[in-house]
Amino acid sequence: GRENRKHLFEPPFDVFVNKDFDDEARLKSILQYTHMPANQSWDVENFLRWNKKDPIQLHHISSNSFGYRGENQKLEKEKNVRRVVVLGSYPAFGHGVNDDETYPFILQNNLNAKSKKIKFEVWNAGRQGSTSIMGYAQLKFEVPDLKPDLIIWDFGWIELYLALDMVKINSNRKQMKKENAATPYVTSICSNI
Repeated sequence: GRENRKHLFEPPFDVFVNKDFDDEARLKSILQYTHMPANQSWDVENFLRWNKKDPIQLHHISSNSFGYRGENQKLEKEKNVRRVVVLGSYPAFGHGVNDDETYPFILQNNLNAKSKKIKFEVWNAGRQGSTSIMGYAQLKFEVPDLKPDLIIWDFGWIELYLALDMVKINSNRKQMKKENAATPYVTSICSNI
């Protein structure tokens, strides 16, 4: 279970069912699960590799001061900058690859290689296991502060497998009932790592 994970990039992940998009309290509680701890780095294995007998290859993941994947960015956007924010799940986050191998990183490099006057920033706000409502919480409460010129929305397939919300809070695993309006749909709360 979640309490036995070696790190936060090993399943099961924090996930939320796509319902009640107009419930602001629910969205605010979901928002806290969309980020990684800020300014940290990890070397992790790809738990989705085809042949589990193959030697384990580690990939590097780092978080910036916003809890997004990759290098630090300034919130203040310069005049000649065009900002792209990528919201999504495994592909957007870059599962199984190093920071400089994610498609947001490659997109930023390719755009900047072709541009002489404009600088492009591509912010990777993706997260493994993320669902559309997690992206919507980001879109509603924090993406406007980033002043993006373009948003890439990369969600969809996790929703096919998801039946209930699963999160980790505090140090105990327990079942939770509809105890308060802020977390009415959380059905299981699992331990921190």
